[in-house]
Amino acid sequence: MKPLSFIIAGATTLGAIAFSPIVRAGVGWSYTYHCREYTITLSEYATRQFSYLQSTDSARIQINNGFNRNTGRSWIYSFRNGRTVYELEDVWGRGGGDVGSANLVVYRYGKEVLRRNCRK
Repeated sequence: MKPLSFIIAGATTLGAIAFSPIVRAGVGWSYTYHCREYTITLSEYATRQFSYLQSTDSARIQINNGFNRNTGRSWIYSFRNGRTVYELEDVWGRGGGDVGSANLVVYRYGKEVLRRNCRK
């Protein structure tokens, strides 16, 4: 089976990108972040519809229907599971952030209960 591909056109560039089989299953993109003991996978499974998968050696959490917002220096992806909110901020790498850096923050009942620096 041939990989799905598409053309990206920019102001001065034109290129083709081949996607892995996961794209054929309907995922727009998927990134994995390593946040110490947590491995987080963010996916866009439909246009502006996001999922969050958090794995440790002993547990997994999957949350769909997340949303994102643009801060001007990063994207913040937010997911709610009852009274717990998981936010992953993906820093763009301009204006002080490192390319590939991210921050995981977990809130329970509106109070921060966990913060981790992450890398892609």
